[in-house]
Amino acid sequence: MAGTAAAPPFGRLTKEDRREQLLDSAADIIVERGPASLTMEGLAERASVSKALPYQHFENAGAVLVALYAREIGWLGRRVFEAVGGVTDPEQRVRAAIHAYFDVVAERGRVLEVFSGHGADVAAEADDGARTGVEFVATLLVQPFGFTGGRARMLASMFLGTLAGATESWVKGDGGRVRVEATVTAVILGGLRDIMKSSIGSPE
Repeated sequence: MAGTAAAPPFGRLTKEDRREQLLDSAADIIVERGPASLTMEGLAERASVSKALPYQHFENAGAVLVALYAREIGWLGRRVFEAVGGVTDPEQRVRAAIHAYFDVVAERGRVLEVFSGHGADVAAEADDGARTGVEFVATLLVQPFGFTGGRARMLASMFLGTLAGATESWVKGDGGRVRVEATVTAVILGGLRDIMKSSIGSPE
Protein backbone atom coordinates (compact mmCIF):
# COMPACT_ATOMS: atom_id res chain seq x y z
CA MET A 1 0.00 0.00 0.00
CA ALA A 2 1.40 3.41 -0.90
CA GLY A 3 2.63 5.49 2.02
CA THR A 4 3.04 2.51 4.35
CA ALA A 5 6.57 1.72 5.52
CA ALA A 6 7.75 -1.79 4.76
CA ALA A 7 7.97 -4.08 7.77
CA PRO A 8 11.50 -5.03 8.82
CA PRO A 9 12.72 -8.47 7.70
CA PHE A 10 11.69 -11.39 9.91
CA GLY A 11 13.82 -11.43 13.04
CA ARG A 12 15.01 -7.83 12.59
CA LEU A 13 13.95 -5.03 14.89
CA THR A 14 13.88 -1.32 14.24
CA LYS A 15 16.44 0.74 16.14
CA GLU A 16 13.76 1.97 18.52
CA ASP A 17 12.37 -1.52 19.13
CA ARG A 18 15.85 -2.92 19.71
CA ARG A 19 16.54 -0.20 22.27
CA GLU A 20 13.32 -1.06 24.07
CA GLN A 21 14.23 -4.75 24.01
CA LEU A 22 17.58 -3.95 25.61
CA LEU A 23 15.90 -1.85 28.29
CA ASP A 24 13.42 -4.65 28.98
CA SER A 25 16.31 -7.07 29.37
CA ALA A 26 18.11 -4.62 31.67
CA ALA A 27 14.95 -4.36 33.80
CA ASP A 28 14.86 -8.14 34.18
CA ILE A 29 18.50 -8.20 35.27
CA ILE A 30 18.25 -5.47 37.91
CA VAL A 31 15.03 -6.92 39.35
CA GLU A 32 16.71 -10.32 39.71
CA ARG A 33 20.16 -9.24 40.89
CA GLY A 34 20.21 -5.49 41.50
CA PRO A 35 21.61 -2.53 39.50
CA ALA A 36 25.23 -3.31 40.33
CA SER A 37 24.95 -6.62 38.48
CA LEU A 38 24.21 -4.99 35.13
CA THR A 39 27.05 -5.25 32.61
CA MET A 40 27.07 -4.74 28.87
CA GLU A 41 28.11 -8.34 28.27
CA GLY A 42 25.39 -9.60 30.59
CA LEU A 43 22.85 -7.39 28.85
CA ALA A 44 23.85 -8.77 25.45
CA GLU A 45 23.53 -12.32 26.73
CA ARG A 46 20.09 -11.70 28.26
CA ALA A 47 18.85 -10.02 25.08
CA SER A 48 20.37 -12.75 22.88
CA VAL A 49 22.35 -10.28 20.78
CA SER A 50 26.02 -9.83 19.94
CA LYS A 51 28.31 -8.32 22.57
CA ALA A 52 28.83 -5.28 20.36
CA LEU A 53 25.15 -4.46 19.80
CA PRO A 54 24.34 -2.82 23.17
CA TYR A 55 27.17 -0.36 22.54
CA GLN A 56 25.33 0.84 19.45
CA HIS A 57 22.60 2.16 21.76
CA PHE A 58 24.31 2.94 25.08
CA GLU A 59 27.80 4.05 26.07
CA ASN A 60 27.99 1.77 29.10
CA ALA A 61 25.92 0.01 31.76
CA GLY A 62 25.48 3.26 33.68
CA ALA A 63 23.90 4.87 30.63
CA VAL A 64 21.54 1.89 30.35
CA LEU A 65 20.38 2.43 33.93
CA VAL A 66 19.82 6.14 33.35
CA ALA A 67 17.80 5.40 30.20
CA LEU A 68 15.77 2.73 31.99
CA TYR A 69 15.03 5.05 34.92
CA ALA A 70 13.99 7.83 32.53
CA ARG A 71 11.69 5.44 30.68
CA GLU A 72 10.00 4.12 33.82
CA ILE A 73 9.53 7.57 35.36
CA GLY A 74 8.33 8.88 32.02
CA TRP A 75 5.67 6.19 31.86
CA LEU A 76 4.59 6.99 35.40
CA GLY A 77 4.37 10.71 34.68
CA ARG A 78 2.35 10.20 31.51
CA ARG A 79 -0.13 7.89 33.23
CA VAL A 80 -0.68 10.38 36.05
CA PHE A 81 -0.99 13.29 33.61
CA GLU A 82 -3.54 11.39 31.52
CA ALA A 83 -5.51 10.45 34.64
CA VAL A 84 -5.97 14.03 35.79
CA GLY A 85 -6.65 15.46 32.34
CA GLY A 86 -9.94 17.31 32.39
CA VAL A 87 -10.35 16.93 36.18
CA THR A 88 -10.65 20.43 37.63
CA ASP A 89 -11.60 19.73 41.23
CA PRO A 90 -8.32 19.73 43.25
CA GLU A 91 -9.27 16.85 45.53
CA GLN A 92 -10.48 14.71 42.65
CA ARG A 93 -7.20 15.41 40.83
CA VAL A 94 -5.27 14.05 43.81
CA ARG A 95 -7.48 10.98 44.01
CA ALA A 96 -7.12 10.30 40.27
CA ALA A 97 -3.36 10.81 40.36
CA ILE A 98 -2.83 8.49 43.32
CA HIS A 99 -5.01 5.83 41.72
CA ALA A 100 -3.01 6.05 38.48
CA TYR A 101 0.24 5.89 40.45
CA PHE A 102 -0.85 2.67 42.15
CA ASP A 103 -1.88 1.24 38.78
CA VAL A 104 1.65 1.80 37.48
CA VAL A 105 3.21 0.36 40.63
CA ALA A 106 1.05 -2.73 40.19
CA GLU A 107 2.38 -3.11 36.65
CA ARG A 108 5.98 -1.89 36.99
CA GLY A 109 6.51 -1.94 40.73
CA ARG A 110 9.41 -4.36 40.81
CA VAL A 111 11.54 -2.12 38.61
CA LEU A 112 10.47 1.06 40.39
CA GLU A 113 11.21 -0.55 43.76
CA VAL A 114 14.80 -1.26 42.70
CA PHE A 115 15.29 2.37 41.74
CA SER A 116 13.64 3.67 44.90
CA GLY A 117 16.25 1.81 46.93
CA HIS A 118 19.31 2.30 44.76
CA GLY A 119 18.43 4.97 42.25
CA ALA A 120 19.49 8.26 43.84
CA ASP A 121 22.59 8.62 41.68
CA VAL A 122 20.74 7.35 38.62
CA ALA A 123 17.94 9.87 39.17
CA ALA A 124 20.47 12.68 39.45
CA GLU A 125 21.99 11.72 36.10
CA ALA A 126 18.60 11.29 34.43
CA ASP A 127 18.15 15.06 34.07
CA ASP A 128 17.64 15.47 37.82
CA GLY A 129 14.66 13.13 37.82
CA ALA A 130 13.87 13.59 41.53
CA ARG A 131 13.65 17.36 41.17
CA THR A 132 11.53 17.04 38.06
CA GLY A 133 9.14 14.84 40.05
CA VAL A 134 8.74 17.53 42.70
CA GLU A 135 8.06 20.20 40.10
CA PHE A 136 5.59 17.90 38.32
CA VAL A 137 3.59 17.21 41.48
CA ALA A 138 3.76 20.84 42.61
CA THR A 139 2.34 22.09 39.33
CA LEU A 140 -0.17 19.34 38.68
CA LEU A 141 -1.53 18.56 42.13
CA VAL A 142 -0.52 21.15 44.72
CA GLN A 143 -0.95 24.46 42.92
CA PRO A 144 -4.68 23.82 42.28
CA PHE A 145 -5.12 24.12 46.06
CA GLY A 146 -3.77 27.67 45.90
CA PHE A 147 -0.17 27.01 46.96
CA THR A 148 2.62 28.39 44.79
CA GLY A 149 6.37 28.83 44.76
CA GLY A 150 8.48 27.29 47.48
CA ARG A 151 5.44 26.28 49.53
CA ALA A 152 4.07 24.23 46.63
CA ARG A 153 7.44 22.50 46.12
CA MET A 154 7.76 21.75 49.84
CA LEU A 155 4.30 20.20 49.95
CA ALA A 156 5.01 18.27 46.76
CA SER A 157 8.13 16.77 48.35
CA MET A 158 6.08 15.72 51.37
CA PHE A 159 3.40 14.35 49.03
CA LEU A 160 5.98 12.18 47.27
CA GLY A 161 7.54 11.04 50.54
CA THR A 162 4.18 9.96 51.91
CA LEU A 163 3.39 8.14 48.68
CA ALA A 164 6.75 6.35 48.73
CA GLY A 165 6.15 5.20 52.30
CA ALA A 166 2.71 3.90 51.43
CA THR A 167 4.09 2.04 48.44
CA GLU A 168 6.76 0.41 50.58
CA SER A 169 4.11 -0.75 53.05
CA TRP A 170 2.03 -2.22 50.24
CA VAL A 171 5.01 -4.02 48.69
CA LYS A 172 5.95 -5.47 52.09
CA GLY A 173 2.43 -6.80 52.56
CA ASP A 174 1.43 -4.49 55.41
CA GLY A 175 -1.89 -3.90 53.67
CA GLY A 176 -3.73 -4.59 50.46
CA ARG A 177 -3.83 -2.06 47.67
CA VAL A 178 -7.35 -0.82 48.37
CA ARG A 179 -6.60 -0.11 52.02
CA VAL A 180 -3.17 1.41 51.41
CA GLU A 181 -4.37 3.60 48.55
CA ALA A 182 -7.39 4.81 50.53
CA THR A 183 -5.22 5.53 53.57
CA VAL A 184 -2.53 7.50 51.76
CA THR A 185 -5.18 9.46 49.86
CA ALA A 186 -6.88 10.38 53.14
CA VAL A 187 -3.56 11.36 54.73
CA ILE A 188 -2.52 13.60 51.84
CA LEU A 189 -5.90 15.26 51.37
CA GLY A 190 -6.38 15.66 55.11
CA GLY A 191 -2.99 17.28 55.42
CA LEU A 192 -3.66 19.71 52.59
CA ARG A 193 -7.03 20.65 54.09
CA ASP A 194 -5.54 21.22 57.55
CA ILE A 195 -2.74 23.39 56.17
CA MET A 196 -5.20 25.51 54.23
CA LYS A 197 -7.26 26.07 57.40
CA SER A 198 -4.36 26.68 59.78
CA SER A 199 -2.20 29.71 60.43
CA ILE A 200 0.56 28.19 58.29
CA GLY A 201 -1.71 27.87 55.30
CA SER A 202 -0.75 31.04 53.42
CA PRO A 203 0.04 30.20 49.80
CA GLU A 204 3.70 31.32 49.89
